[in-house]
Amino acid sequence: MVDIEKQVQPIVSELLLRDEAALLTELALRDRVIRDFPQLKDDLDPQFERPVEMGISDDARLVWQKFVDRVNRDTYALVCTEEVKLAELRAFFKNAPERFAAALVGVLIASGLVPAALAAVVAAIIAKLLLRNAQGALCEVWSERLPSK
Repeated sequence: MVDIEKQVQPIVSELLLRDEAALLTELALRDRVIRDFPQLKDDLDPQFERPVEMGISDDARLVWQKFVDRVNRDTYALVCTEEVKLAELRAFFKNAPERFAAALVGVLIASGLVPAALAAVVAAIIAKLLLRNAQGALCEVWSERLPSK
């Protein structure tokens, strides 16, 4: 997994410079490309011709929102409620969004949750969602906005 983290670090660093709307568009674009060209699904940074303009479909937004809601619930429980086990992990994530996102790419790929071609974008979005604020503010806001089961 360390090799994947090193490989993906520059990719994730570039993706983290984008706002969430641009990341969602990139996710939709890569998803469309790997459906059309399945041989690219295992490429961490697939190269392809980009259309001049592309939006994300309502269905893709809904699927993404449901995914984020589930990840938010589980990650909130992990990051905001287990004090002793995660102090070092929180410090690592707080100080290094690129390392967090790069490590998350490996987890996403190894778990089979997303194809490699989408993993860096998904990890960058999650990193932006999780690491935007200081932990205290993040946990407070997060707890108020968690979707009901």
